[in-house]
Amino acid sequence: MKKVFFIAIFLIVGICLQAQQPVKYCTVSLIQNMNADFTIMVDSGQKVPVSKNVPVKDSEGKNLKFESEAGVFNWMFERGWFYVNELKNGKVLFKRPD
Repeated sequence: MKKVFFIAIFLIVGICLQAQQPVKYCTVSLIQNMNADFTIMVDSGQKVPVSKNVPVKDSEGKNLKFESEAGVFNWMFERGWFYVNELKNGKVLFKRPD
């Protein structure tokens, strides 16, 4: 009985760990607004309903705004992401180190 219990626990822990793998890459779309600042949309490859595909928000629920592209890069760097390259579609690829 103990064997079955430990095997069940081992399988459950394995499934949980597999489901919580960290995101290692993401793409960022920079959207220039009419007043010359930028908002961003981040795609981490997770399944997200189309209605949830909205710009990144701050703690008050307002769109984050950046004065320049460099502001976006600094914001991503502060959160542990590093620039990889720009993709053909204009999006920017970032990587989080292992």
